[in-house]
Amino acid sequence: AATDPNQITGKKKGSEERDYQFGRLFGVLSIVRSNILVLQGDENGYEETKQVATALAMDLSELFWLKKWMREPAAHGITTLVRAFSEKNIAEHKEVAKHLVENVVIPKLLLVGSNGEESESDHTRLVGSFCAEQLGVALF
Repeated sequence: AATDPNQITGKKKGSEERDYQFGRLFGVLSIVRSNILVLQGDENGYEETKQVATALAMDLSELFWLKKWMREPAAHGITTLVRAFSEKNIAEHKEVAKHLVENVVIPKLLLVGSNGEESESDHTRLVGSFCAEQLGVALF
C-alpha cells in the first residue's frame, strides 16, 4: 500500500484516528490532482505509473471500507483517480484506467456487498446489497 495505516503505534483517540485516515485520503488526492502520475507516465513509461496508481487505488478501497463516513470521500477519490487516466484518448492512459477498474474497483468495491464481505455471483442480489457510494462508483 502507498500509505501504511499500521505505522502509528499505541492507543489513539477516535479523533486522532479520524484525522489520520483523512490525512491518508488527502495525501492520495493531492497526488492524483497534481496530475504527476499522468505526467510521469508520459515521460518514463506507464509500468511504474500503473503500479503506483494501483497502490493508491488499493489505499482508497481500504479507506472506503474503514468507516461508513469515509465511503463518500474515498469513492470520490477512486473516481477521480480513474478519471485522471480516462479523460484523454491516449492508449497508455486508457490501459492504466482499465487496469485500475479490472484489478481494484471491481474486485475490491463492486464484487462485495455493502457489509464489505464478498458476495455470491448472483448479480441482482449483489447490486441490491450495494450502499449508495458503491452504486455511484458502479455508475461512474
